Amino acid sequence: MSAPTITTLDCGWLRTQERTLVADGGRDELHLPVASYLIRHPLGTAVFDLGLHPDLVSSDARLGPLAKIFAADLDADGTIGPRLEQHDVDPAGPILAIVSHGHFDHVGGLVDLPNARILVQRDEWRAAIDGDGYDVSLMDLGHDVLELDGAHDVFGDGSVTCIPTPGHTC
Repeated sequence: MSAPTITTLDCGWLRTQERTLVADGGRDELHLPVASYLIRHPLGTAVFDLGLHPDLVSSDARLGPLAKIFAADLDADGTIGPRLEQHDVDPAGPILAIVSHGHFDHVGGLVDLPNARILVQRDEWRAAIDGDGYDVSLMDLGHDVLELDGAHDVFGDGSVTCIPTPGHTC
Protein backbone atom coordinates (compact mmCIF):
# COMPACT_ATOMS: atom_id res chain seq x y z
CA MET A 1 0.00 0.00 0.00
CA SER A 2 1.40 3.42 -0.92
CA ALA A 3 1.92 6.16 1.64
CA PRO A 4 -0.62 8.97 1.96
CA THR A 5 0.13 12.36 0.43
CA ILE A 6 -0.71 15.75 1.86
CA THR A 7 -1.31 18.82 -0.30
CA THR A 8 -1.79 22.33 1.10
CA LEU A 9 -4.79 24.13 -0.38
CA ASP A 10 -4.84 27.93 -0.31
CA CYS A 11 -8.40 28.81 0.75
CA GLY A 12 -8.15 32.59 1.00
CA TRP A 13 -6.80 35.18 3.40
CA LEU A 14 -8.02 37.10 6.42
CA ARG A 15 -7.06 40.69 7.12
CA THR A 16 -6.99 42.09 10.64
CA GLN A 17 -5.02 44.51 12.74
CA GLU A 18 -2.06 43.22 14.71
CA ARG A 19 -3.79 44.17 17.99
CA THR A 20 -6.51 41.59 17.26
CA LEU A 21 -4.04 38.75 17.73
CA VAL A 22 -1.10 40.12 19.68
CA ALA A 23 -1.12 41.64 23.16
CA ASP A 24 0.04 45.26 22.90
CA GLY A 25 -0.15 44.94 19.10
CA GLY A 26 -0.56 47.95 16.88
CA ARG A 27 -2.91 48.91 14.08
CA ASP A 28 -0.71 47.48 11.33
CA GLU A 29 -2.69 45.21 9.04
CA LEU A 30 -1.87 41.52 9.05
CA HIS A 31 -2.68 39.13 6.22
CA LEU A 32 -3.33 35.62 7.53
CA PRO A 33 -3.47 32.63 5.19
CA VAL A 34 -6.42 30.26 5.46
CA ALA A 35 -5.22 26.79 4.58
CA SER A 36 -6.81 23.40 4.22
CA TYR A 37 -4.94 20.15 3.69
CA LEU A 38 -5.92 17.47 1.21
CA ILE A 39 -4.92 14.00 2.39
CA ARG A 40 -4.97 11.25 -0.23
CA HIS A 41 -4.74 7.73 1.11
CA PRO A 42 -5.29 4.44 -0.74
CA LEU A 43 -8.35 3.89 1.47
CA GLY A 44 -9.93 7.31 0.97
CA THR A 45 -9.71 11.07 0.86
CA ALA A 46 -9.65 13.40 3.83
CA VAL A 47 -9.45 17.15 4.24
CA PHE A 48 -8.02 18.72 7.39
CA ASP A 49 -9.86 21.98 8.10
CA LEU A 50 -12.25 23.39 5.54
CA GLY A 51 -11.47 27.10 5.19
CA LEU A 52 -13.91 29.94 4.66
CA HIS A 53 -17.59 29.93 3.69
CA PRO A 54 -18.24 30.70 0.00
CA ASP A 55 -20.51 33.65 0.92
CA LEU A 56 -17.33 35.52 1.92
CA VAL A 57 -16.39 35.80 -1.75
CA SER A 58 -18.86 38.67 -2.15
CA SER A 59 -19.56 39.96 1.37
CA ASP A 60 -18.19 39.91 4.89
CA ALA A 61 -21.76 39.76 6.28
CA ARG A 62 -21.32 36.02 7.03
CA LEU A 63 -18.72 37.04 9.64
CA GLY A 64 -21.42 38.69 11.75
CA PRO A 65 -19.89 40.65 14.65
CA LEU A 66 -16.40 39.43 13.66
CA ALA A 67 -16.63 41.65 10.56
CA LYS A 68 -15.58 44.49 12.87
CA ILE A 69 -12.14 42.93 13.24
CA PHE A 70 -11.70 40.61 10.23
CA ALA A 71 -12.11 40.98 6.47
CA ALA A 72 -11.90 38.08 4.03
CA ASP A 73 -9.98 38.02 0.76
CA LEU A 74 -11.45 35.09 -1.12
CA ASP A 75 -11.77 34.35 -4.82
CA ALA A 76 -14.80 32.51 -6.23
CA ASP A 77 -12.62 29.48 -6.96
CA GLY A 78 -10.80 29.78 -3.63
CA THR A 79 -13.10 27.81 -1.34
CA ILE A 80 -12.55 24.15 -0.51
CA GLY A 81 -14.98 22.81 -3.14
CA PRO A 82 -13.27 24.38 -6.17
CA ARG A 83 -9.83 23.73 -4.67
CA LEU A 84 -10.63 20.02 -4.40
CA GLU A 85 -11.92 19.98 -8.00
CA GLN A 86 -8.60 21.52 -9.10
CA HIS A 87 -7.00 18.37 -7.63
CA ASP A 88 -9.47 15.99 -9.30
CA VAL A 89 -11.44 15.35 -6.11
CA ASP A 90 -15.24 15.51 -6.24
CA PRO A 91 -16.36 17.72 -3.31
CA ALA A 92 -19.70 15.87 -3.32
CA GLY A 93 -17.92 12.53 -2.92
CA PRO A 94 -17.20 10.50 0.21
CA ILE A 95 -14.70 12.75 1.97
CA LEU A 96 -13.57 12.67 5.59
CA ALA A 97 -13.67 16.25 6.91
CA ILE A 98 -11.28 16.47 9.85
CA VAL A 99 -12.10 19.55 11.92
CA SER A 100 -9.43 20.89 14.27
CA HIS A 101 -11.88 23.31 15.90
CA GLY A 102 -15.06 25.23 15.15
CA HIS A 103 -13.85 28.71 14.27
CA PHE A 104 -15.31 30.19 11.08
CA ASP A 105 -12.04 29.99 9.13
CA HIS A 106 -11.77 26.24 9.82
CA VAL A 107 -15.35 25.07 9.17
CA GLY A 108 -16.92 27.53 6.71
CA GLY A 109 -16.20 25.26 3.75
CA LEU A 110 -18.25 22.35 5.11
CA VAL A 111 -21.12 23.68 3.01
CA ASP A 112 -19.08 22.73 -0.10
CA LEU A 113 -18.88 19.07 1.04
CA PRO A 114 -22.47 17.81 1.28
CA ASN A 115 -21.57 14.12 1.72
CA ALA A 116 -18.57 14.46 3.98
CA ARG A 117 -18.26 12.65 7.27
CA ILE A 118 -16.97 15.00 9.97
CA LEU A 119 -14.27 13.81 12.38
CA VAL A 120 -14.01 16.13 15.37
CA GLN A 121 -13.14 15.92 19.04
CA ARG A 122 -16.28 15.42 21.14
CA ASP A 123 -15.64 18.44 23.40
CA GLU A 124 -15.06 20.67 20.38
CA TRP A 125 -18.24 19.49 18.65
CA ARG A 126 -20.35 19.95 21.78
CA ALA A 127 -19.02 23.47 22.34
CA ALA A 128 -19.68 24.41 18.71
CA ILE A 129 -23.20 22.97 18.63
CA ASP A 130 -24.04 24.62 21.96
CA GLY A 131 -23.10 27.94 20.37
CA ASP A 132 -20.26 28.84 22.74
CA GLY A 133 -19.12 31.77 20.59
CA TYR A 134 -19.42 29.75 17.39
CA ASP A 135 -21.62 30.20 14.35
CA VAL A 136 -23.58 26.94 14.63
CA SER A 137 -24.89 27.36 11.07
CA LEU A 138 -21.38 26.69 9.74
CA MET A 139 -21.07 23.26 11.36
CA ASP A 140 -24.49 21.80 11.98
CA LEU A 141 -25.44 21.05 8.37
CA GLY A 142 -26.71 17.49 8.73
CA HIS A 143 -23.41 15.73 8.06
CA ASP A 144 -22.61 12.38 9.60
CA VAL A 145 -20.37 13.21 12.58
CA LEU A 146 -17.87 10.97 14.30
CA GLU A 147 -17.16 12.51 17.70
CA LEU A 148 -13.65 11.56 18.77
CA ASP A 149 -12.47 11.15 22.31
CA GLY A 150 -8.70 11.32 22.08
CA ALA A 151 -6.34 10.14 19.36
CA HIS A 152 -7.95 8.46 16.34
CA ASP A 153 -6.30 6.41 13.57
CA VAL A 154 -8.18 7.72 10.52
CA PHE A 155 -7.43 4.91 8.06
CA GLY A 156 -6.57 2.12 10.51
CA ASP A 157 -2.94 1.79 9.45
CA GLY A 158 -1.21 4.39 11.64
CA SER A 159 -0.40 6.70 8.72
CA VAL A 160 -2.88 9.48 9.57
CA THR A 161 -3.84 10.14 13.18
CA CYS A 162 -6.08 12.83 14.65
CA ILE A 163 -4.49 14.09 17.85
CA PRO A 164 -6.44 16.29 20.26
CA THR A 165 -4.90 19.73 20.75
CA PRO A 166 -7.06 21.47 23.35
CA GLY A 167 -6.40 25.01 24.43
CA HIS A 168 -7.19 27.27 21.49
CA THR A 169 -10.91 26.77 21.99
CA CYS A 170 -11.94 23.93 24.36
